[in-house]
Order: sequence, then structure tokens, then C-alpha cells
Amino acid sequence: MDVTTPASGPADRRAATLVMACLGVFVAYLPVTTVAVSLPAVQSALGATTAQLSWVQDAFVLPMAAFILTAGVVGDVHGRKKVFQAGLLFSAAGAAVALVAQSVQVLWVGQALAGLGAATLLPTTLALISHAVPDHRERGKFIGLWATSLM
Repeated sequence: MDVTTPASGPADRRAATLVMACLGVFVAYLPVTTVAVSLPAVQSALGATTAQLSWVQDAFVLPMAAFILTAGVVGDVHGRKKVFQAGLLFSAAGAAVALVAQSVQVLWVGQALAGLGAATLLPTTLALISHAVPDHRERGKFIGLWATSLM
């Protein structure tokens, strides 16, 4: 095999991996921004106190911070693609629970599920890129594009 030929296949496959990785990062951080701007609406719709509103954001951040390193190891052991897909599933389930919440406690559960999804998405997106692009110079470009999706 020629060293200049990427082992992962054609360039369009690497580009698709990059798009999916950026989409995963977007999905992981979406609850942070959407909740921050919708707290007044949540307060009026659910009659939440200020203390309960602070837990809406924390219910997402705490599981994400607690499980992000573990999710990276699980991705290495059980497969990056499977863990990425599980992260998408947890994020979608969390969003669905949060959208139909009739109480702030159910909203917390939805946020916690979304936080678990984000914890699995973030390390696996970078691992997918690293696996798809073996050349370190080209990988640096892909990681740069991935990093811009964090903003």
C-alpha cells in the first residue's frame, strides 16, 4: 500500500466523517444554548422557582462532566461508531423528554439524558476523525474544522 494513499478510503468518506463529527458536537452543545435563552419561558410555563431553574442547566452539565472520560474509554473498547450512535440516541431521548415535560423534575430528567448523550458524543467525534484521517498533517486540518464547530 502506498504511504500517500489514505487507508480509510476516498476523500468523500473522510468528509462525511467530518460532517458527522461536527454534527455530533453541535448536537452535544445545543441544549446548553437553547436552555440558556429559554429559561424565562420555562419559568412561566412550569412555574419553576429560581433554584429549580438553576438545576435545569446543571442537570445537563453534571452528567456530561461526570461521564465524558468514561465515554471515551467505552468508545475505545466497544467501538467509536456504536458509542457515537448511542450518544445521538441519548441526546434525542433527552430532547424528547424535555420537550414534553409537564414539570421541572421531568425537564431535569430530559436534561440529564441529553447530558449523557453529550458526554458520549464529544470524545467519540474526535476519535472518529483521528481514525478516518491517518495522515497527521491532514488530520490537523480536519481537527481544526471540527474545533470551529464548537463555537
